[in-house]
Amino acid sequence: MHTAQMNNQPPLLYIMFSLVMGILLVVSLGCDTEISDADVESQVQKIEKEEAKLAAMKERQTFESEMESKVEALEQKVAALKEQRENVSGDEEVELNGEIARLETQVEQMREQLDELKAASGDLWAETKIKAEESWDDVSESIDSQMKRWKQNRDEPTDDAANDSALDK
Repeated sequence: MHTAQMNNQPPLLYIMFSLVMGILLVVSLGCDTEISDADVESQVQKIEKEEAKLAAMKERQTFESEMESKVEALEQKVAALKEQRENVSGDEEVELNGEIARLETQVEQMREQLDELKAASGDLWAETKIKAEESWDDVSESIDSQMKRWKQNRDEPTDDAANDSALDK
């Protein structure tokens, strides 16, 4: 039984060889652990590039999300203008319908620019972003102007209402 146990154990020479090889490996690794300044600088540059990419991606996602919200807000304002049609008639209604059609076209163009922005990459994305911002300013100003105009028209009494109140006195 004692001989059977000895056959299952590795020979002493094998153990000694493995031990020496392990020591040599540790010593050789210990010698190569020195990293040059160039290697460190290279790694730092890689990390900085990745950080810049991540920052650009985050900026892009944020901007696209904000533009999506802005376009949706413009669509809601156009819908509110459509509701103003109930308060006008005749020439005013024709004029308001024309303004609504013009604004809907502008908002649709904004939506298309947003789609282009999402599909663009690199320098093209930066150019498309600038165009989208300019378009947003123009369309937003135009819609706000029409919102004020038609709200004022609704808030002002009509000639008939002014005549009725004068007759009541």
